[in-house]
Amino acid sequence: MEASLVHGSSSPQGVMRPKQNSGLRFVSLLAAAMSVLLIGAGALVTTTGSGDAIPDWPLSYQRLIPPYLAGGVLYEWSHRVIAGLTGLTVLILTVLVWWWRAPFSWRFLTTLALIGILIQAVLGGLRVLFVSDEQIQSRLSLVLPVHDPESGRIVLAIGHAVLAQLVLSLVFSTAVLIWGRPEPIPSSILRPLLVLSFTLMILMVVQLLLGALIRHLKAGLIIPDFPTTFGRWIPPIFSLPYEPTNPERMTYSEFAFKVFVHLAHRFNAILVLAVAIGLVLFTRRHLPSRHTFRLFSKSLSHTLLLQIILGGFVIWTGLNLLITILHTVIGALALGLSAAAVTLLLTSRQSVNALRLGVRGVV
Repeated sequence: MEASLVHGSSSPQGVMRPKQNSGLRFVSLLAAAMSVLLIGAGALVTTTGSGDAIPDWPLSYQRLIPPYLAGGVLYEWSHRVIAGLTGLTVLILTVLVWWWRAPFSWRFLTTLALIGILIQAVLGGLRVLFVSDEQIQSRLSLVLPVHDPESGRIVLAIGHAVLAQLVLSLVFSTAVLIWGRPEPIPSSILRPLLVLSFTLMILMVVQLLLGALIRHLKAGLIIPDFPTTFGRWIPPIFSLPYEPTNPERMTYSEFAFKVFVHLAHRFNAILVLAVAIGLVLFTRRHLPSRHTFRLFSKSLSHTLLLQIILGGFVIWTGLNLLITILHTVIGALALGLSAAAVTLLLTSRQSVNALRLGVRGVV
């Protein structure tokens, strides 16, 4: 049983045929690439404000291909096409792992990813219809914890964005399992590795939620400088430079909330990078130089560092379209890598034994 949970297959032979495994590797890599591309397409739509360019869903102006393909319509329609292709790829991957009786962990993760991408598509469609269809708006307003249409739109949009990143994490985790078996990890360091990796992944989830809030609240430039805050190294939390005649006509409470979200995003980024560096230092001390998990943690820390640098350039360039999209994509990639790192640990033989002992101790 242990072998099937960790590395084996539910097939009688316990292993997959080389042709089947190579096919799964290709499809899993394609699904991971499509998931990243979908995040980029979503960032393009959000950054350009093209989410309402097509008022209906799942069709586009009552057609599969809208009669006018330019500007926001082109961005939104391309986003829908990429989403459809991503869903199709994940569906194919799910069918293959079940058809070929792959290990249970592969089937579980791909099934979760497929369910997630279906829910994500529905949320994206509801976000569109919430703005354009008054009947749907009135019905959803009874369910959503909001008091006005704009807040409802933001809630649906953030849910859609966050779920997209979680689906990407599931796909990345599946790809890691399919592409190879993790190397042995000493039992003495497994627990601290799990704590560090889980902490990093949770902080990354919080970071993507804050990032989604910033994008949909249009708070990317609410603090116009970086790394300082309104010209200060210590944020002036109790004396924000509010201007009542600001062009956006927001109240002080709205302004303060956007500043708080933006500051939380910056502070959490520091925590994420600190935990990632701690993970790198710990693996450098306890694992061989060519160990898979050590190389994995090092790549993850470099990705997070690049993400923070891109965050600075987003502000310095005044929300440049390409840099903003790259910032979102690299952030999603970092989350996917952190989820994959946790997967590597949880599927190691030592981890399974530790979980078994823990269950026996409780019982």
